[in-house]
Amino acid sequence: MNEQKKQQEHFVAAGDAPKMTSSEAVVLFDPRDGRVVHVHHSIVLEGGTRSEPEEMCRRAVTHARGLGCATDGLETLHVADYVPSPTPLVVDVGRRVLVRLPLPAGVRGRLLRG
Repeated sequence: MNEQKKQQEHFVAAGDAPKMTSSEAVVLFDPRDGRVVHVHHSIVLEGGTRSEPEEMCRRAVTHARGLGCATDGLETLHVADYVPSPTPLVVDVGRRVLVRLPLPAGVRGRLLRG
């Protein structure tokens, strides 16, 4: 299934809401171990304007600081076609890609039961 189809299935709109045209994210992570410290998600709807990745990275750092997150020493990674998920995230530092880790069995069961 292509990423845009996955995105459309993840987001639900009612009435005459515009369609989503992009879903991207910037993750702030520790370059020593890939630990994700903050995720800044950006959705653009039909008729909207997509921000450049560099601007998204600047905003992500600003928002993280505003939430009390210490950002010194962290790096940013822009993720195109981001689909939110309840799974833990980590950055593969060598390849600079976002990796979704499996949920522990107990957590997975609670999420499925709602």
